Amino acid sequence: MPIICPNCEKDDAIQKISAVVVGGQSSGTFYGPTAGVAYAGGKLGFAGGYTTLYGRNVSEIAKLLAAPIEPKAPPEGRGSTIIGVGVLLGFLALICNDDISDLGYLLGFFAVVIFAVGIWLMFDARKKREFANRQKPLWNTAMRIWDGLYYCWRDDLVFSPDGKIQLPSEKVQDLWYK
Repeated sequence: MPIICPNCEKDDAIQKISAVVVGGQSSGTFYGPTAGVAYAGGKLGFAGGYTTLYGRNVSEIAKLLAAPIEPKAPPEGRGSTIIGVGVLLGFLALICNDDISDLGYLLGFFAVVIFAVGIWLMFDARKKREFANRQKPLWNTAMRIWDGLYYCWRDDLVFSPDGKIQLPSEKVQDLWYK
């Protein structure tokens, strides 16, 4: 049985929103020779060379119907790496301190600052990982819903086949982010 739009009750302008999003994205690359002409101050100039151009386009409807953004946890190890740098600077400060120079004190100061930043990064990353882990089940549910939605091009209507969801395209993101 075909999926029909609940508004116009037709099936000829229906597509899964995942297909609309994929179809609304394009990218391209151009490699090749280029040439140009410039005119300034009464003089004519020519230029030439070889160029590479990259481009990507996303249609407005693909942006509106985009899938929910997956929560990402920050990478582990940044904070501990910075703490390690702080400890090394601390050892260097102790070595330079025998010289009774300002370098040892300066290195010691930077060691403490870098160590503190590393501790802060570790706690911040842990908090962000916990948040991402709490959001992951919600995202999984949102993705299951998104994957089952259809779009009617004629009526600009996003709907589920069971009729529980019917809304205009500009309201789709409200399903995930309100």
